[in-house]
Amino acid sequence: MVKLRTTLPSEQVADIVQNHIFFYLVDTQRSIGYNEYKLSNGSLVTVDLDRLNFNNVISKKVNTMTLCHLCKITESTVTKLQDAGEDNSLTIAIQKSLQYDPFQIVFTNAQGSFIQDRIAKFLRRCLEPCISMYGIDDVIIPN
Repeated sequence: MVKLRTTLPSEQVADIVQNHIFFYLVDTQRSIGYNEYKLSNGSLVTVDLDRLNFNNVISKKVNTMTLCHLCKITESTVTKLQDAGEDNSLTIAIQKSLQYDPFQIVFTNAQGSFIQDRIAKFLRRCLEPCISMYGIDDVIIPN
């Protein structure tokens, strides 16, 4: 991971981390590059071509995941995670956005607490050690 972190452009590493944070939050994970494609405008996207290769993540092992070793993240992603982790704001936002959904999808407070707990674990077990190891200027990339 250290080699990958130092050979790829910082923005690309941060894109990988951003994609993998989503999979971490929904309790699945995949290896780097699996179904990830770079668009001509430079954005990295993930296309779910094969759910069979997703693995459940054991939340106690968050610090062993790839995104904890790449240690590059954009400032906007950190801000979004910090905002989402405070005062049930993520849960409330998701519940309000689903309020008028024609399929009546229910997002419970327990599900919201699960995701917000995972955000807190990521910040505590991944981001903080990365900053301690590399320094904030080498971890958080300005937008």
